[in-house]
Amino acid sequence: MGNGCPADSPNLGGGCYVQGNDSLDAEKSWNFELGVAYEQAGWNAGVTYFRNEYEDKIEAGLNPTGLTEGTAGTGQILMWENAPKAVVAGWEGTLNVPLMGFEGDILSWNTNFTYMIENKNKKTGEPLSVIPKFTVNSMLDWQASAALNLSLSMTLYGYQDPRQLSGTGAAESGDALKQRGGYTLWAINGNYELDKNWSFGAGINNLFDKELKREGTNSSNGAGAASYNEPGRAYYASAKFSF
Repeated sequence: MGNGCPADSPNLGGGCYVQGNDSLDAEKSWNFELGVAYEQAGWNAGVTYFRNEYEDKIEAGLNPTGLTEGTAGTGQILMWENAPKAVVAGWEGTLNVPLMGFEGDILSWNTNFTYMIENKNKKTGEPLSVIPKFTVNSMLDWQASAALNLSLSMTLYGYQDPRQLSGTGAAESGDALKQRGGYTLWAINGNYELDKNWSFGAGINNLFDKELKREGTNSSNGAGAASYNEPGRAYYASAKFSF
């Protein structure tokens, strides 16, 4: 398939291609979790440390192994390779608070979070994926009646750092190193059970119309971490029939 040419092997006119490799080793991973939890009378709290170590992850190599000839010019052949070690590590937590009713069955406040400590290729130091430093989800859940449920939810995203190297191995510079700052999204939702067969729902996502625009990609338009869209306010409704 077509592939961008590595920074140390400039395009010779015919582009670069990644070829299969029957000598690849299977990817291996070691996953570790350690957590504590507390649960009492509707209260629920917990925190967990997680660490996932990877070895021999498969990625496109950066050193040409051969050439092709064509009308467009000489192409370079790369191969899939086993990358060195990588790691993903961080913290996850939950906190559920009963506010009204028996163990919060009328009104409860439920929150969870993820905080990233490491997310990188150990050889290059590059992130395995561009993700928020932390994410917090929080929701007020109100059982207004036996049939009606209402909720208000919030998601807080931390800052996101861009990659320091392009997909071809060249060092990024300028706007391609821009960080995407943190932001918050709100939503409201309602569900009503008419009877044992029919239920209806409606809601608003991105309540305050926090719209973020993609600025391009790291390798082409210097987007930095702003490489995806966050759509604006959206309304939805649903009807469900069960039997």
